[in-house]
Amino acid sequence: MRVLAIVLALVAAGCGPSVVTVRSGDLGTWFKGQYGLELTQVIKRFEPGKGAGAAYRVGEAVRFVLNLDRQGHVAVISLDLDAQSTPRLLGRYFLAAGDQVLPPPGGPSEYRLSPPAGWQRVRVIFTDRQGPSALSARDGDAATAAYIRSSGATVFDVAETYLVIR
Repeated sequence: MRVLAIVLALVAAGCGPSVVTVRSGDLGTWFKGQYGLELTQVIKRFEPGKGAGAAYRVGEAVRFVLNLDRQGHVAVISLDLDAQSTPRLLGRYFLAAGDQVLPPPGGPSEYRLSPPAGWQRVRVIFTDRQGPSALSARDGDAATAAYIRSSGATVFDVAETYLVIR
């Protein structure tokens, strides 16, 4: 995938910690070609709370900033860099349109980073209907497609970001 090649090139070039946000338009071609899913442009922003260039330590809590142009359901999943390992569902929320923080303040959960150190991909899935409470596939992209289909959503979007765990 083109995004993976860019990230690996940055790592190989010795670039410091940075954050790359993959917008739904970048993923739209992939999901349409691979899974027949046409993404809509609902997610306008998705990135770690510390912003671009952020690095986090193992055990540190991380929050994400999300901007939606309409209310709906979001699921947050973590993926290995290659998206081939089993993805992990971090949380599901119903959110209003506008700027949001994930996990929402006052909620019972937080995202604590765990080993291994290195690049970490985090993906957010927007649907206009609530999705399943678990992921059904072992591959990140297949799990995303299955999540969208299982929700029965007519409006859906996907965005992801990367961060560095030290």
